[in-house]
Amino acid sequence: DDILKKLELPDSPEKDHVPNIKTKRLFVTGLSFYTSEKTLRAAFEAFGELVEVKIIMDKISKRSKGYAFIEYTTEEAGSAALKEMNGKIINGWMIVVDAAKTNPPRYSKDR
Repeated sequence: DDILKKLELPDSPEKDHVPNIKTKRLFVTGLSFYTSEKTLRAAFEAFGELVEVKIIMDKISKRSKGYAFIEYTTEEAGSAALKEMNGKIINGWMIVVDAAKTNPPRYSKDR
């Protein structure tokens, strides 16, 4: 029995717990094209003070592209919102909330 216990990995991917991700910035997808920044702010401000709510708009049509970035003043607020808001329904659409990637890698076009 002791040998089997030693072989068990403490953080195996089979465990269905949500990892405690520390982040201030969230990436929200699955938004209705009619969801406004005001609606998003109202849904997310319960978790803490917001720095920014930015819905990404199409430059030509001026319509929402269906995703947004949300930034909190603290990692605790961001983590709480990430855990609670993922899979929630806003304007009839189920949203997906993830930690925003901070610095995307930059590739030169010559490579």
